[in-house]
Amino acid sequence: MSVIENLPPGNDELRHAIARRYALQGMNISPDEIVITAGALEALNLSLQAVTEPGDWVVVENPCFYGALQALERLRLKALSVATDVKEGIDLAALEQALQSYPVKACWLMTNGQNPLGFTLSAEKKARLVELLARYGVVLIEDDVYSELYFGREKPLPAKFWDRQDMTLHCSSFSKCLVPGFRIGWVAAGKHARRIQQLQLMSTLSTSSPMQMALVDYLSTRRYDAHLRRLRRQLAERKQQAWQALLRHLPAEVKNPP
Repeated sequence: MSVIENLPPGNDELRHAIARRYALQGMNISPDEIVITAGALEALNLSLQAVTEPGDWVVVENPCFYGALQALERLRLKALSVATDVKEGIDLAALEQALQSYPVKACWLMTNGQNPLGFTLSAEKKARLVELLARYGVVLIEDDVYSELYFGREKPLPAKFWDRQDMTLHCSSFSKCLVPGFRIGWVAAGKHARRIQQLQLMSTLSTSSPMQMALVDYLSTRRYDAHLRRLRRQLAERKQQAWQALLRHLPAEVKNPP
């Protein structure tokens, strides 16, 4: 294994494997657009750094993943919080008002399994979100680490599916659905891929090659998808058990959600 193989954008076979998984959802993502990172958080931080400068405004959800606020603080960016509904997600009317009022450079959102509220944006709302941000020239940094842990029949599409202007950086990882300790994530960065590689080279330098190679071997089999199906069943059962436990202690007017 040479030193060069450790450097950005990461293992070529792994990037091709990730591109093939995008293709399963009808998305044409080139391996050249994908940068392997040390978990999704590095992907998100590098994405943010690639499209902003200190002092820029960045939209976040209210409430949002705490790591987003820490990243903005570290990069000396200004957070602009937009109201987010527990079931429907971000308020697009409020978002547009924010875009009209402030020179926003980027928008950091979780579209599937939002942390901490847990909602998944509808396909229709994702399409409207992408169109709205593109109209104002705002980059979407899509935090999609929970996309494999869905409860319905089909995996929800990322907002990037509707992106036709290369304005969405889609960030995800294997940490939540496979092995947290591997710290292997990625960003499908489109035209920003080269800039992100440069930033990564100046910071973490590289991502663990043995972990990348192990994932290449695992993804080449059917075991990964079998594992995901089993994991989703287990999570659905635990969700139901947790809800039943809550019902035993909550007031009678609290009803089972759909």
